[in-house]
Amino acid sequence: CLSLTASEFGFIGLIRAPEHEDGVGELEIVAIHGFHAPPHFFAEHRVIPLKPNIFNTVVLENRPVRTADAAADPHRVGQPSGHPPVGAFMGVPLRLDGAPIGMIGLANRAVPYEDDHERLVLTYASLISVLVHNAQLYERLQQTNTWLERLVTERTSELAQARDALAEKASRLQVVLTDT
Repeated sequence: CLSLTASEFGFIGLIRAPEHEDGVGELEIVAIHGFHAPPHFFAEHRVIPLKPNIFNTVVLENRPVRTADAAADPHRVGQPSGHPPVGAFMGVPLRLDGAPIGMIGLANRAVPYEDDHERLVLTYASLISVLVHNAQLYERLQQTNTWLERLVTERTSELAQARDALAEKASRLQVVLTDT
């Protein structure tokens, strides 16, 4: 997407369910390219609260957003120290069954993003959404397999204990029957 849109940097963010009582979800940046910051920057700013601003409008309103100059956009709320300046910006939602699950953001094209760029990135976003969904399904499958394996191990142990107890009772019964 970066080379096809002549963008300086871009990212993919996925929505995380609210972990706090305020019910505000978060956007976790899971991939970034073209932006090289120290590791502590990502540790501190990898998760972004989903509050209204130019950036989050993409997922909050489930629609593409473009601006020729993010720094001058009225919906801008600033950016963390160490983040490169953002001029032209385009964000498109990642959707699953029509609902947003995250977004792709691209920034710093020399000239504003156009309709063709938006269509291209929306197409790419639909492919990424399928990949994300498949990865989530695979993760759930792995968790289910782990749970089932643990359950089988527990049940096997219980059956072995029951077998041993039954064998002990059968042995006692045999002794009683032999003595009579």
